This record gives sequence, structure tokens and C-alpha cells, in this order.
Amino acid sequence: MMVYAFIAAEEPAGRNVARTCALLTVSRSAYYQWSKQTPSAHSQQEEVLREQIRRIHGESRGTYGAPRIHAQLRQDGIRTGRASGWRG
Repeated sequence: MMVYAFIAAEEPAGRNVARTCALLTVSRSAYYQWSKQTPSAHSQQEEVLREQIRRIHGESRGTYGAPRIHAQLRQDGIRTGRASGWRG
């Protein structure tokens, strides 16, 4: 749930978790349960793919768009669908 990620991002800035949960009408216990779980295998694979996409984009000095990045991934032996709305 994206609201939990928002709460987690606000916590290091000194925001009060209890107050934030109340304002967003989510339970504090559910937030803490979410924050302690480990990412799924699929989420971990997506993060590895994101890092590879960032690397390719950076190596191209920001000139490669989705078609070239997708082609480079395939050339590197990584088979994936091309997400048209990818924003990094």
C-alpha cells in the first residue's frame, strides 16, 4: 500500500507516525506490520532491474530512451517487457 511508503518516508524527518496514521485513516499497527515485512522475490527482482536500467541510462549520459534501454537489456541477456510509462 502506497500510504505506508509515504508514512515511512516522513518518519526520518521527525514526523509523528501516530498523527500521520490518524490523518491518513490507517491503523498504526498495520503500518508497523507492513514496515517489518521483507520484500517479495518479485519486488527484489524489480529493484535489480531498476538498477540495471539506471546504469544503462547513466552510461548513455542520459541519451537512451526506453527503446534503446530495452534493446540493451535484451543484448545483455535480460528478457523483460518494455513498460511504456517507465519513469525511473
